[in-house]
Amino acid sequence: MPSSLRHLLVAFALACAVPAFGQANVPVPGGAAKAPEAAASNGAPAAGASDAAAPRPEGPSPIMTIVMFGGIFVVFWLFVIRPQNKKMKEHQSMISKLGDGDRVVTQGGLLGTIKGFDESSNSVKLEIAPNVIVRVLRHQVAGQQGSAAAEAELKQKATAS
Repeated sequence: MPSSLRHLLVAFALACAVPAFGQANVPVPGGAAKAPEAAASNGAPAAGASDAAAPRPEGPSPIMTIVMFGGIFVVFWLFVIRPQNKKMKEHQSMISKLGDGDRVVTQGGLLGTIKGFDESSNSVKLEIAPNVIVRVLRHQVAGQQGSAAAEAELKQKATAS
């Protein structure tokens, strides 16, 4: 699921779950709603002030609010947290399996072949052109480009056409 769709889903869930607090124009049973300041300005008593026993509409119950927030957390966990953790574990696994000769791409967009590792600085020696070697932090490797045989086959197809 695309990230923007996830954000939209979470925003919609939040908008539906949070009631509007502090509403000045609350409907009164048996009559039209009056804003308290409008009733006070014309000299009439405020809506509901003349009849203290008139039932007032209640807001959502606290249990329902807790259930809604719990549901929002579950949706957030299913669509945001869990996939991110899974992606992070896959990236760590890919980085731990890197070896000499692997073709990789970095997060900065550099394409190259791994020529060695420096465990003290947790970096990779990457050959980006013949006899041009740069050091890149290991966690900056975004992914592998494929095997050398697959790349040679792709290069042959490109030169043939």
